[in-house]
This record gives sequence, C-alpha cells and structure tokens, in this order.
Amino acid sequence: MDMFKNISTDSLIQLYKVYNDIVVRCSLFVEEQNDKATEAYEVITKKLALAQQQLTIIKKVLDERRKTVKWSVEEIYKRAGQTDSSVMFEFYSGSTAYENYGEQVHGRILYHRQERIRLESAISLPSVTNSDGQIFLDSGISELPLREKLKAEGFLASDISNFYILGTSTKSYAQPGEKVIPNTHTIKIDPRTFSISGAQMQVLGYYIREGFNLPDHDLLLYYVNLYLFRPEKLNKSDADKYLFEPDGKTLKQQARDIVIAIKMQESISNGSENEAYKTYLENRRKDRLQVITKQLGIAQKVIDELYSANFTSYLSLIGSTVMFETETLEYLDPIAVIYWNFERFIHIFLRHNPNFFVAASTKGQGTSFQYSQKDITRLIKIVVQQEKEKIIDRLKQGKEYAGIGIYYNGNHYQLRIAANGLLLQFHPMD
Repeated sequence: MDMFKNISTDSLIQLYKVYNDIVVRCSLFVEEQNDKATEAYEVITKKLALAQQQLTIIKKVLDERRKTVKWSVEEIYKRAGQTDSSVMFEFYSGSTAYENYGEQVHGRILYHRQERIRLESAISLPSVTNSDGQIFLDSGISELPLREKLKAEGFLASDISNFYILGTSTKSYAQPGEKVIPNTHTIKIDPRTFSISGAQMQVLGYYIREGFNLPDHDLLLYYVNLYLFRPEKLNKSDADKYLFEPDGKTLKQQARDIVIAIKMQESISNGSENEAYKTYLENRRKDRLQVITKQLGIAQKVIDELYSANFTSYLSLIGSTVMFETETLEYLDPIAVIYWNFERFIHIFLRHNPNFFVAASTKGQGTSFQYSQKDITRLIKIVVQQEKEKIIDRLKQGKEYAGIGIYYNGNHYQLRIAANGLLLQFHPMD
C-alpha cells in the first residue's frame, strides 16, 4: 500500500477506474475462451490477477482515507438539508454507494423528525461535530427500484466525494410566523361564466362511471343536480334511494335542503325558498354550536362573550360553523376517496387553528398550524397526496391509515384516515 500513499485521492480514483476497466475487459476475454492452453489466455489471466490485486489495494487506501469524512452529515444538513434544497452527490469510486447507485445521484435529502431535531441542535453549537451517517434521498431517477432503495437504505456520508446544491431555497423548518403554500398561483374565474352545478355533475358523473366508491354526500349532491337540471338522466332506482321518501313523491329533508342551497347558488331561488334557506342555516348554526361547546367543554355563554372579547375569532368560528359543507378532499383511488365532515373539521380547527382558539376551553389547545384557514385545507390535500400509495394500500385492506412525522415545507404532521376514507386527524407535531 506504500506505493499509493503519496498519490492524491482524485488520482487514486482515476487509477481505480483504469484498473476496474482492465478487470472487466480481461474477465470478458477469459469467459469467452474455450481453449485455456494458449499463450494469450495465460497472459490475460496474469494481467487480470494483477489488476484485481491492485484494485483491492487501491480500494483499501480509499477506504482508509474516507474514515476522515469529507462531508459529514452535520455539514450536509447545514449547507443543504435545513433548507430542503435539491442536491447532487458524487461518490468515491469503489465505495458501496458507487457500486449501488453509480457515479452520482440527485434529489432532496429526507430526514426523520428526531434526526432533524438532533441536527438542528448540532449545527447550533460553536464547534460542529464531523460524523458519518446514513443519507436518505428522494430522487427523481427513472429506475423505480433504485429510487426506492435511495429512500429506504440510502448511503453513507463517507462515500460522498463531492456534493452540489442545485438552486437556492430558504429555510422553512422551525421558522416562526404564518407560511404560504409554495409555488402557488391564483387563477381567477368569473362566476358569471362558470356553472358550479354543471361542474359538479361533470366531475361526479365521471367518478361514478369510473367505479369510485363515492361517499353519500357526493352521491346526494350529484342526484339532486340531476333532479334539478338533467331529470331525463335520473333513473327511478337512484331517485328513490337518494332523494325521495318511501311514497316516491316527497323529497327527503336532506335532499330538500340541498335543492334550496343549489338554487341559491345558481340564483334561481324564489322568495319563499330564500326564507327557508335562512331558517335552515339558523337551525344548523344552533346544532353545530352545541357540537362546539361539547368539544371545548364550555357553556354557550362563553361563545356569546367571545363576540365582544375577540370579534375576529368569533367571525372565524361562527362563519365556518354555519357555512361548512361535508367535502371530499381527494379522489385517490376507487377504493380511497378521502373526505371530512363538520365534526372532524371543527375538531381539527378548534385545537390547531389559532383563529378558532377559545381561551376558556377546558380541553386545551394543541400545536398550531402556520397557515391561513384557506391554506390549511390545501395543506391537508397536499399531505394526503404525498402519502397516496400508503393510504391506498391500507384502505384496500379495509384498514385505517395512520402516518406520523410526515414532512412538508418545514413541519411534521400526524395524519389519520378511517377505513371508509373519513379524515379523522390532522395536525402539526412541531
């Protein structure tokens, strides 16, 4: 090994590649020879043995040098990991990472929640440690097995010869203040040129034809729209099941409420229907306030006092209480349609949206979302999409999905979904 000790690492890497190429070519020649008694065969086998010997020695030298880590896990986190930047790693020739993934890989570094907490603490110290460790990568490479291997097994930091940051990012982890969903573009639609009911019939009709197991609120909405605007497409069995009482003539109460709501939405309601809708909303407000007081462990008068004590919170609470409709969040798969109802919505927002916090609550408050109310719904959809394959797999087995420490834009989240697709729990862990 002494003959290589004064050769630079870069030169040794190039030398490793040369000897590796000789080994490959000589091995191919030996495999193809039927006559092993020729002079050429003898020369090549000696050359192969020498190249393999030199390759082994060079690899040992490189392995020894890598014991002093060039890029530690702390340095990588400090330069790129804490900002969730896209990176490219190059590997030492002959390293395990080189053998597994080739000369280089690119992507975004993945960190478990506890590892990120540890690294945040490490880089805040006056003297940063220089340790080896496993690096996991979310890569865009086309080969699925390698992509999954990079996520699950990764590679050692000591196998990295160089790494490059691709583009610039700002740190989002452990940052105070309200956040916005990255890469957001607002598209304004003129409501005068857009029919909400028409869009609902088109979208829901598509999912029905594709065999999606839609929740009841979607089916009811679809068939009420047909009843109002496309009665020729509404068959009797669906009408009897979703819209009418057993007499086949009287609309069910829930169907009547949706009929009036849609007419209001499409500006085709009459005076009596407008009054009926106001009564419907007022009754719903009273019913839902009972749900809220029960969840918070408070009396109705506390909500009334909130009006003068914190009018902003009062408006957020009452407005959402009255206007929230059971909503499908994501159509992931025919067997995995994710939705939430009022009880789950208000449970999440009362405990984790600061605008909904009521100081007098006897149930306490949890960790806070760092997003506006409209962005929290979008946030749920994004995280659900991130976990899409895992959610589908669990729901196809008829089992509940539970995810802990799901990372997005600087926060870790806990997500729980019932076997029927109902969102049970979603909140930040940090």
